[in-house]
Amino acid sequence: MKTITKARLHTISTLTSLSLQCNTNVTVTADGGQLSNDAGLVLFQEFLHRINFRQLANQCLKLPDQRRFWKASMIDIFLEKLLLDVAGYLHDSSANDWQRDPVLAATLGSSRLVSQPSLSRFFKRLEDADLDDFRKLIWQPPWLSVLVVNPASCWI
Repeated sequence: MKTITKARLHTISTLTSLSLQCNTNVTVTADGGQLSNDAGLVLFQEFLHRINFRQLANQCLKLPDQRRFWKASMIDIFLEKLLLDVAGYLHDSSANDWQRDPVLAATLGSSRLVSQPSLSRFFKRLEDADLDDFRKLIWQPPWLSVLVVNPASCWI
């Protein structure tokens, strides 16, 4: 007796267009063109927006800021550094390359992204007490409800 197995055909849905909630002026389309080497960060930025990360950062982080003239807030600088790290750019000098990326600038809603000197000054302004604020931000309940974390593999 022969056994005939029918293979199921699965329909694969692809993302062809996505209007961002984090910036309603931007629509992501997958039409095969290349806009940016780091276009995947657009989705990460959308994720941060949907979990209200900026609001959480403003609540938890009391970053010292005594600058007189500035174009980016301390939270904006922190968020850009976070995106740089997620994208795998571990050196602050990569921020200078990002300044010329129109996709990231449009997604972040900024006409100009921060420079390498701005990132360096950001870290020089931080104090030891600010680490506690970063810990509070990392362990906020919205993070814990969205992400599955194995406590045994995480340490701060």
